[in-house]
Amino acid sequence: MSLYYETAPYLSSSGNSASLKFRLFESTNEQNKSSPKQIYALAIEAASWSPVLAEVIESSQLFDLERKVGYIVQYSFPKLALLLTHDLLLTKRGISAPASHVLRQAVERHKARLNAEFVKARLRRGCSTNDQLRETLKREAEHPMTADGTSVNDGLNSGASFHPRWVRVNTCKTAMKVQLDTTFKDFAQVQGLQDLASSTTKAFHIDKHIPNLIALAPSTEITKSPAYASGLLILQDKASCFPAYLLDPSPAHGDIVDACAAPGNKTTHLAAILQEKPQSQQASNKTCTIHACERDTTRAAVLQNMTILASGPHQSIKIHAGQDFLHINPHISPWNTVTSLLLDPSCSGSGIIGRDDDSSPPLKVTLPRRHANAIPAPTASKGKKRKRKPDISAPPALSIPLTPSPKPLPPTQPILKDLTTRLASLQSFQLRLVLHAFTFPLAQRIVYSTCSIHARENEHVVVKALGSEVARKKGWRVLKREEQIEGMKTWGIRGLEGAARDVVDELLAAKEKGLGFDVEEIAEACIRCEKRTREATQGFFVAGFVREEGFGGIGGEVQGAPEDGDRGHQGPSSSTVEMDEAAEEKEEEEQEEEEEWEGFGE
Repeated sequence: MSLYYETAPYLSSSGNSASLKFRLFESTNEQNKSSPKQIYALAIEAASWSPVLAEVIESSQLFDLERKVGYIVQYSFPKLALLLTHDLLLTKRGISAPASHVLRQAVERHKARLNAEFVKARLRRGCSTNDQLRETLKREAEHPMTADGTSVNDGLNSGASFHPRWVRVNTCKTAMKVQLDTTFKDFAQVQGLQDLASSTTKAFHIDKHIPNLIALAPSTEITKSPAYASGLLILQDKASCFPAYLLDPSPAHGDIVDACAAPGNKTTHLAAILQEKPQSQQASNKTCTIHACERDTTRAAVLQNMTILASGPHQSIKIHAGQDFLHINPHISPWNTVTSLLLDPSCSGSGIIGRDDDSSPPLKVTLPRRHANAIPAPTASKGKKRKRKPDISAPPALSIPLTPSPKPLPPTQPILKDLTTRLASLQSFQLRLVLHAFTFPLAQRIVYSTCSIHARENEHVVVKALGSEVARKKGWRVLKREEQIEGMKTWGIRGLEGAARDVVDELLAAKEKGLGFDVEEIAEACIRCEKRTREATQGFFVAGFVREEGFGGIGGEVQGAPEDGDRGHQGPSSSTVEMDEAAEEKEEEEQEEEEEWEGFGE
């Protein structure tokens, strides 16, 4: 029951502008029994369902029927009732509390009534399933209506609230035409995403940037289709498809490393791209292995299951469970034959749709209203003997623990300071990954990506990597826009020139020699996605690096013993903040699961 008591205080901002993530992960009450991730997940889920749950609780008259219980818990009862009703109606496990607990019994006594009111609330919104209701609530939250029935966002960013369900056709096992003729045979094709948003029938839109990518209406229940269950279709946001597509691997080029691979969407996308390459690019006497590294063994198990389900019989994907990419020696087998690397490290996740990041407003929750007479003080029981009126200054004798007092929130000012510190740590870790990838002796192509909107994790990392000694020594430069594959070359949203210039100025001030940066060229080479726009992507960043001829590759660099400073992982340049191993471990453990886990884990 402690989970509910510890989550309840976070269902209001208490007049503080801090986001839920900051309040939980940066100023957590050390006396809490539940982990911050458990509290965060329950608070986010309950808040998203709260408009319906509050309506259900009010309609069921729960407060009137449980007046004594409500009196004991006092003003926390609406929050606790919201959390308990959420778990009762919307989770398989039900309420996580002992069966004898008074609060659990108080809610479960009215399960039939609550469930009936929930069904009525769902049908009133025109939804036949809970999945449809979830999407409806998401749209209502992102596109609130005024009293006259118009959207408060009208004229501000038309189409910004629409986010489709992106589905990648897995060409390791099927083809686009086959799926159009089978899974989507009853769907109508529309030309634009806005047409899809306004369609009242089954519809799909074929993406113009990424091959074999389809957009569906958010309410489409594709996860119940046989094609999804057998791995022919993979749920993957459009922006998440950019890294593998930009890397553009070929079987003839050599082995590939996916450095932070779980849950496997990008790994299987790499395999699908290789599968589609013309036979002329596939050397008959040579095999191409995708090395998928995942240092967390639990996540590696999910990665293993996904690759087994999604990859074709001829694909060679080797899972390296428990392998930390930074601890790889690139000069020994099997790493000394790697020619391409995909780096998608832990990040702030600030670009993910629905993510309550550090710059977001406080959590919005609709609490059930408690009427003035809903929870009166208990009255004296009737009987022959006249009893003394209850002393309302103390609660009646009922074994319900009182709600713990929430820990006072810190003032607003430290939030910005903490965000800066956190981004600096993340940037240091991300930069170490890129610099370590630069040391692979046969590497010719690297793609770096994040689901972050912060320049410190994006353009700053790219420029600092290009300005490093290892980049200049081994001939690494940015993959220019005109050199990118067609779908990425024509993508309109590019990097932030001002952010790139800031780091160039910083490196020049540090008297770094021989930079010769073209800031405009770097910004044009970087690719950005923005959330809540007409492109209907999450916030995302991706950039590529290529190696100049004569600096490595087959015949370009002597294999064998590493040069000085190349063994093990390469640290960042002196202009960056070094993050020790313990801090790096803690930072990665605190990262929430990203949008990719919507796929086979759903």
